[in-house]
Amino acid sequence: MTFFKLYLYIGILLFFYMSIWSLVAIAKKRADLADVAWGLGFILVAWTSLIFGQMTIYGLIVNILVTIWAIRLMLHIYYRNRNRDEDFRYQALKRKWGENFNFKIFSEVFLLQGCILYVVALPIIWIHTHSERMPVQVLMFALPIWISGFVLETIADWELTLFQNDLSKKGKLLTVGLWGYVRHPNYLGELMQWWAIWFMAAFFPFGWALLISPLLLTFLIVKVSGVKPLEEKMKKHADFKNYAKNTPSLIPPSLVNGFLYGTTWYILILYGAEGSRFIPILAALGCYVAQIILFAQFDRKSFRIFIPLSLAATCLGLLQEMIFILSGILAYPNGGILPPLWLILLYPLFSLTLNSSLEFLNKNLAFPFFIGGFGALLSYLSGQRLGGVQLFPPLAYPVIFLSWGVFLTVLIIINRKLNGLKSYYSE
Repeated sequence: MTFFKLYLYIGILLFFYMSIWSLVAIAKKRADLADVAWGLGFILVAWTSLIFGQMTIYGLIVNILVTIWAIRLMLHIYYRNRNRDEDFRYQALKRKWGENFNFKIFSEVFLLQGCILYVVALPIIWIHTHSERMPVQVLMFALPIWISGFVLETIADWELTLFQNDLSKKGKLLTVGLWGYVRHPNYLGELMQWWAIWFMAAFFPFGWALLISPLLLTFLIVKVSGVKPLEEKMKKHADFKNYAKNTPSLIPPSLVNGFLYGTTWYILILYGAEGSRFIPILAALGCYVAQIILFAQFDRKSFRIFIPLSLAATCLGLLQEMIFILSGILAYPNGGILPPLWLILLYPLFSLTLNSSLEFLNKNLAFPFFIGGFGALLSYLSGQRLGGVQLFPPLAYPVIFLSWGVFLTVLIIINRKLNGLKSYYSE
């Protein structure tokens, strides 16, 4: 079945689905049943698309992810709302609509939400109308993002539920746990999952054009139904001003830092293995500049040491890679005694994570040794799978583990020293 036919059938199905839910909501006088219908609607779209579209393993994986997300969300909302008054946002709409409540709840809640669901689900439908193989690298990149987003949203909702059920916390703001890193971790997790699904669809022909799907959801969460109305309510708390000053609204800089590095790592290895120089240099330069802008805006102290730390990481990294090559434990596609340029570009970028996404490594020197060793092994094995390096076991594994353990430990010590100088000169 073509995309347009499937899209038409699903549109009709969603219309009847939302109409039935609106009748139930009118009968129960609970407009917030739309929140329960939202998640289940995606299950309907996903499995209908699989049944009438192309049956592929990739489509099945996406459906499993969507189903897990939808069931968890539905259960969370149901148990949250069953013994509580209707959400304040729906109560405000009821007061506004007055006698037109029954018609408005159909047209401006359920029908509108069905249309939004229709657009957000476009990548799911697109995946089910294509029989081409999805590159394994795409799944390797998108699945960790989706899983991270799901775990983030689940933990954030659990923390919020415990907080709201604690009568001693009534009238207070939740500012600990994940909520101490970002003011809306549940929404951040939600967006990460849907951007990951779009990324999967983007690798099918013209799938990138469905960017409207995650962009629409992001806009609605940030500006319409999520962050904005909640922040207006939170401003009534005396502690909100200080909380907002010290806590980012949706995206913590450390997450951006880690995401930029992870994405650039993938691009450099993928294109570097193919012999490209322009794309790795452009990607590394763009990532480096973006990281420096982050430090300049959110961490002025770390901004002062990024150059010496980057130089130290690059020099030590070059020495380490040459030892690896000369000892015969690995080989790169260029076949020389010097490591390829794309690999050297990764070392200064990696150093910029030490005061952000990997800041916890500075607390105990046992962390960098073991995390450096295990993390490096996984990184080199992933690089081998992408064609960027060839390892020669069994000697390669212990040598890489020990060398990277020492390398990261030394780099952390240098970072500590530079941070000490940074604090000294900032006094």
